[in-house]
Amino acid sequence: MGKRADVSSALKHQILMISDEILTCLQRVDDNRLLIATKKPEGLKILRAAYYKVYGEHYQEGCGPCHEKAFYKLMKILNNPKSFTPMAEKKYVLKKGYQVSLFGSGEIYTNNNLTDKRAAALLRERPQLAKNFVTINGKPADEWQIKTAAKKIPKATEVTGLIEKAHTQAEFKAVVAVGNDSKTGAGATGKEREKLTKTE
Repeated sequence: MGKRADVSSALKHQILMISDEILTCLQRVDDNRLLIATKKPEGLKILRAAYYKVYGEHYQEGCGPCHEKAFYKLMKILNNPKSFTPMAEKKYVLKKGYQVSLFGSGEIYTNNNLTDKRAAALLRERPQLAKNFVTINGKPADEWQIKTAAKKIPKATEVTGLIEKAHTQAEFKAVVAVGNDSKTGAGATGKEREKLTKTE
């Protein structure tokens, strides 16, 4: 395990998301890989401090290869820093110990691998996941939930009623655009479309 060359200044300029302080911290872990691999107290102290600096929490110890896992997670960031957003800079943060996923998808997200872009997409697909977050788009999650609740999604019965009141194809299309998530309105939609086609 030889020492790796210092992170070049060109690489530092390339990486906007990670501060010089975190890069230096990661480099220090890499420079002390032998002490960490042999589980010397001074090496583990460096590893623990770096992990906390990067993730804002301590890694679980006493699980066999826990130090090695923590080391490789940090080295993954050092080797591909563009893929990492420090906790302090994340706009979407899950509650401590929480994870989210979509039904039918094998992907499971925690604060360690959830990017802001993916979090925003997940919340668009399933707004109810908001209860697992402490921060959404840089603001407290409860503010986002209040705002989302204010955007009332019409119930299926309301959509059906609006469809039945539509007199033209244009009115019908406007209603369907509002209530396109409503499964119950599907039957009424088909019937009303037939009526409107005949009358126009």
